[in-house]
Amino acid sequence: MDRRHVVCAVVVMLVVGIGIGIGIGFVVGRMKAENPESREADEGIRDRIMNEINSNNIRNNLKILTTKPHVAGTENDLSGAQFIQKTWLDQGLDTVKLLPYKVLLQHPPHPTSPDRNKVEIFNPGDPSSKPLFESASREDPFNEEELLQDGIPPPYLAYSATGEVQGDLVFVHYCRVKDLNYLTNTVGINLKDKILIARMSGIPRFNKVKNAEEYGAAGLILYPDPEDYSSWESYPNGTGLPSTAAPRGSILSELGDPLTPGYPSKDYAYRLNVSDAGLPKIIVHPIGYADAKELLSKMEGEQAPRTGTLDIEYRTGPGFKAPYKDHRVRIVINSNTSQHWTYNVMGYLKGEFEPDRYILIGNHRDAWGLGSVDPTSGTACLLELSRVFGKLKQEGWRPRRTIIFGSWGAEEFGLIGSVEYTEEFYMNLVERAVAYLNIDIAVAGSYVLRVSGSPHLANVALDSAKTVRDPSAAFDDKTTLYNTMNVRLTSPGNNSNKNSFREIPMVLGGSDYYGFVFGVGVPTISAFYSYNFYDHWRSFYPLYHTSYETFRLMDELIDPGFKTHQAVAQIFGEMLRRLGDEYILPIDVVAYADYIQRQFDDFKSLNISKEITNHGFSFDYLEGAITNFSIAASNFNDRLKHIDKERVLDVRKVNDQMALLDRAFLDREGLPRLNLQQRIQRHVLFAPTNEHPFPGLYTAMKIEDEELRWQSVDKQLSVLTFTIESAASTLLDVVSW
Repeated sequence: MDRRHVVCAVVVMLVVGIGIGIGIGFVVGRMKAENPESREADEGIRDRIMNEINSNNIRNNLKILTTKPHVAGTENDLSGAQFIQKTWLDQGLDTVKLLPYKVLLQHPPHPTSPDRNKVEIFNPGDPSSKPLFESASREDPFNEEELLQDGIPPPYLAYSATGEVQGDLVFVHYCRVKDLNYLTNTVGINLKDKILIARMSGIPRFNKVKNAEEYGAAGLILYPDPEDYSSWESYPNGTGLPSTAAPRGSILSELGDPLTPGYPSKDYAYRLNVSDAGLPKIIVHPIGYADAKELLSKMEGEQAPRTGTLDIEYRTGPGFKAPYKDHRVRIVINSNTSQHWTYNVMGYLKGEFEPDRYILIGNHRDAWGLGSVDPTSGTACLLELSRVFGKLKQEGWRPRRTIIFGSWGAEEFGLIGSVEYTEEFYMNLVERAVAYLNIDIAVAGSYVLRVSGSPHLANVALDSAKTVRDPSAAFDDKTTLYNTMNVRLTSPGNNSNKNSFREIPMVLGGSDYYGFVFGVGVPTISAFYSYNFYDHWRSFYPLYHTSYETFRLMDELIDPGFKTHQAVAQIFGEMLRRLGDEYILPIDVVAYADYIQRQFDDFKSLNISKEITNHGFSFDYLEGAITNFSIAASNFNDRLKHIDKERVLDVRKVNDQMALLDRAFLDREGLPRLNLQQRIQRHVLFAPTNEHPFPGLYTAMKIEDEELRWQSVDKQLSVLTFTIESAASTLLDVVSW
């Protein structure tokens, strides 16, 4: 071949090579540009969800769900779970599972039974005489037939000790430690073997029981004093508290099945003996304020330093004044404590590109009666959300990540269903769960939306609130939930930050987010519509846990038209869409850093902080760890802004760093406890019963033994510093730590 032919051949080969290269580049570029896994969320889905959520559907859901009582461990518990299961399958969810757990519950005798639970005033010197007083067997039904259903339990407090006790009565205000100390040390009353009567509010029920036990009381009566509730017109004409209303509830100090702490209550589970399960040791019973007045009005003793608003003279006791001096109080509790089946229902909508990353949304199904507020207003909204998302799936849309709908059993007895779930599926959740949305009560009032949750999800909740119109007729069509929160969640007289409302309080331990946040380290958002807390701040909504949570209560008195329910469903729908479908998770790690800094600033303002430094400890290392976390969070955000979104695995990597951040704040050993009855807590920043910053340090400072106290403070300061430093390292580039 001559030179000319060689040159021509080379030229041809170059041209062909360039052409092939251009072709391959074009194809690869097109494939890269059209890679479906790197798609952004379709913002049009937001409008579809908003427009599809229907207030009439939610109303119909609530009407069906409140036809019968649905107490955990009863036949209606199972039929309710099966109804949810069938509904979700009909709505088009991919998979629906019914998960049974056999757990320890307690139910009272029928109100007409001769063995019913009751409080009496009797004369022990005349055993043949009738009791002078006997507490009401049930709340006044006000001629409403649905309130006479057998499945509605009479007022009781679950897990009370059983039997009969009698003794002199002592009024102990809220039964706080300071109340009992005052009566013991200042008034000089020996509380041993006495029957105490206390107001419902002030501190959690189980704390009242624990305090009464520690002071040697034989029994405890709880009643709702009118001072702690609103002055609204009482049911059936209003939403206020009638005189016979007595809120039910659990007095269990631990959460989850009492017999299988830390592990799921499956058939194969090791179970504690009931006597070793930490149940209350004293008899406890609730009564209405009409019955409480009968007891309190007969008491002698000093004038109580703290009183309520019953039309009586509050006296401390012990015992009764003439002509009742020979009389005593007797409490009879014959509730049945035994194992029963309860059920979680889990519905799955499989994610299109990341099916192994889970966004969970849950509501508990059980109630103390008909439960139109707690929890069934939330259940009604959840079923409408599952319908809408199921319809979108049937029309061809799927979220990027898997959405899991949960209907929890036995929440009212101690968050049992959700805790058992997080225990059974801990390994799945700790590796794969991104966030948990909690919709317990959806609507308790019509004043403002109240949101709580993890600091790095605050932006998800608040930005979603900007997309939902406020349902109140007092505002125009342009007013959003966020606008109303800006105005109404600022305390009266404080006008600061009304245009920069970016913070929400952290959840405590009162609902089904507990197992996710404090057990697994999954961030959460919880929200509900409420009344004006600033005007009515002492207690929760007045009819809480009474039999009066009827469909009529909601339909006529709280949310006629169900527009408030619709707004709650819409904001949860938007949060679910964003977390489930946005390519880069809308999680703000800088907000978490800001939260930790605020905690540190708040802690330094406490007296115990000064005590710690005065004892020779320094916060320098802790402050340095917080600074390092803030720098790591800021640098992470900078990298996030410049990430190549076509590199799907790079996006997946940073998403996992954000989703798993909360796990880094769980301490392996758990925080210090003041006694064995206290729940084991692992999160170094949040505690379910403690609003104080840095709960481990705060608890350590409460240890009575001085040597043990300072040892614990030394350890907790080290643990807190290490944990924050360790959490900061999780935000570094994956090969830079």
